[in-house]
Amino acid sequence: MAESPGTFDTGAKAVPTGRGPDSRRSERVVRRRRASIVANIRGQPERFPCLIVDSSQSGFRLRGLFSKLRRGQSIEVIPEDEPFNTVSCNVVWTGALGSKQEGQIGVHAEKG
Repeated sequence: MAESPGTFDTGAKAVPTGRGPDSRRSERVVRRRRASIVANIRGQPERFPCLIVDSSQSGFRLRGLFSKLRRGQSIEVIPEDEPFNTVSCNVVWTGALGSKQEGQIGVHAEKG
């Protein structure tokens, strides 16, 4: 299948990048894996279930109920099938109410 500008083929589904084909540093891979995140809310750690929508070398796009999270906040992503393989991340963006990204967040994995 030929790729059009702004998409790449994951083997299962072409995922639009929202930019030109050469602007992403790493490709996104569609995951659809259950996970949870742990975030400090008002000084207390809270766990939220979520779905890993896709991932790249630098982070994840997650779907869940994230109204308490803010850009720049530190979180831990815990894949359900690998609970001892947690990933420390920072929230990069949150989906705006009424947008296609509502209920989603983008997180950048910390190097470590």
